Amino acid sequence: VGVTPTMHQNFKMRGTGVVVGVFDSPVRCTHVSFGDRCTVNYGYFGSQDPPTEAVPGQHGTHVGGIIAASDTEGETVGVAPGVELRSWQTCLTSSSACGSGSVQKYGDGNVSNLRARGDAFDLFHQQGMSVSNHSYGGGNSFGWGSVGAYEYDVMASRYPNNVFVWAAGNSHFNAADWTFASNVQPRDELKNFIVVTALMPSNELVYFSNAPGENGFCNISSQVCLERNKFKYFTVSAPGTNILSAGHLDDTGTYTSDGTSMAAPIVTGVVALLQGYWPALKSDASKVTSII
Repeated sequence: VGVTPTMHQNFKMRGTGVVVGVFDSPVRCTHVSFGDRCTVNYGYFGSQDPPTEAVPGQHGTHVGGIIAASDTEGETVGVAPGVELRSWQTCLTSSSACGSGSVQKYGDGNVSNLRARGDAFDLFHQQGMSVSNHSYGGGNSFGWGSVGAYEYDVMASRYPNNVFVWAAGNSHFNAADWTFASNVQPRDELKNFIVVTALMPSNELVYFSNAPGENGFCNISSQVCLERNKFKYFTVSAPGTNILSAGHLDDTGTYTSDGTSMAAPIVTGVVALLQGYWPALKSDASKVTSII
């Protein structure tokens, strides 16, 4: 991802002391990239009993490596090689990407089997999580529109000082307006929310990346979509092609992948660098997102 040794010479520029949540297929925490800085938690799906252990996932391991791969072990370097990773199984392990049909959300009332293990945000918040990465969705449901009403409420009211980073998705479309069934004003109440689109090496938007367009959050009572609540004000871009990171098949392997799923963890790593350098930012998400 373009990290150089010089970037990490200052110990404060490593994300040390920051806990990052990765909501994805399970991260292979035994991979040499993570050392002892990674733990994995799993959900289960349908009527299945929970497994005795999480099977490593290709997508989640790759995402985790982009954020946190060691700069002293393995073949790749993460943006923030000093962070602690907390992996939560949001996607089926068998899915190479967290696509449509393989995703289970958490705590939305319709997924009681995941709630039985405790709300994932609550669990990781108790463990010190200050930023989380969400590189999952499917079709037109990535990014701005993949976030359910419950999750917006969690971000806005329960964890306003945690930063939430979401992949925009790879369906080459502009997001549609998202109407809230309440009087929520996102620009005031979602200052901790970032969606990430993907760039080519030329710094142009890659052809597959979703984009915010000129749409945004609307209020159901007024049916007005205010300029200040447009999606573009919650959106940044990061490299999303030919990204090398950790592989899930063994403890040393790597592979290359493209997508907004790869762009989002670069931004998550930048959040961790900011929070590691200035620890006060771990409790002030709005300043972090404003800086970015």
